[in-house]
Amino acid sequence: MPRRGYRRLGYRGVYVYLARDIHTALVLKALNEGRTISDIINEALEEYLERHGGIQTTSNPNS
Repeated sequence: MPRRGYRRLGYRGVYVYLARDIHTALVLKALNEGRTISDIINEALEEYLERHGGIQTTSNPNS
């Protein structure tokens, strides 16, 4: 996933408040894996929704 241009790909922006330690862990994980925080959060939320009977998700918001 690109580091910029999410809107052009059909993504929506939201603001969330995270505990400081969660934010720090996300930043470090993103840096270590060469990913964006958005990538990690999207993946985690997709998995959560699939496991807990949420809506069906796809990795591509345009499909």
